[in-house]
Amino acid sequence: MLLGASALTGAAASPFEADATGEEFVSYSTEDGGTVFETDLSKVSVLPAEESDLSAAELAALAPTFKCDLNVQNPHGSHHVSGTINVVAVVTCDVPAAKLRLALNLIRVSPNNRQWAAVPTVVNENKARIQNNRAVSCSEGPGKFQGWGHATLTPPPGYVLSGSPYYKKYGSTVSVACGVARSGALFQDDGPAESIEFTFVREDLAG
Repeated sequence: MLLGASALTGAAASPFEADATGEEFVSYSTEDGGTVFETDLSKVSVLPAEESDLSAAELAALAPTFKCDLNVQNPHGSHHVSGTINVVAVVTCDVPAAKLRLALNLIRVSPNNRQWAAVPTVVNENKARIQNNRAVSCSEGPGKFQGWGHATLTPPPGYVLSGSPYYKKYGSTVSVACGVARSGALFQDDGPAESIEFTFVREDLAG
């Protein structure tokens, strides 16, 4: 699933190391001034904020930094809808973002590869959170599944991306059979497969 930047844009890949897991992901710039980060479970496009017309006093009143996190969860037998296999992805930010967009695919890696996209792709404006999910019938299992999320993050005016994101990979594929609805809110197999955290800094403090 991991595609180098050269395969996507013709440009040279710009790999950088993640955390102590030793995993690697790539980044590259786009013509619209954004930066794309890719792993085998996700793609995150960070777009520049709209030009700020904030006064110096208004800018100084903003928080110095804030963070946004994309979490792609493990596929699992749904706990809420019996007879389905489900995957969830969530983006959360410390402050409302100008725009959050989140697409999500559920992928059956084996016994034979197949993908199901979440429709529609969800978009939130001036919100600090966005979630998407994709479920299929248990007849598509048992098998090994993984999720793939594509998030687009646009910070509010006055902020720019700061440095490299923090990346943590917990797993890639999981074996899933079927799901039976049951009570309770938290389940171990809902845990994160991958997390990527981005830091944004106030533009007067950048550099």
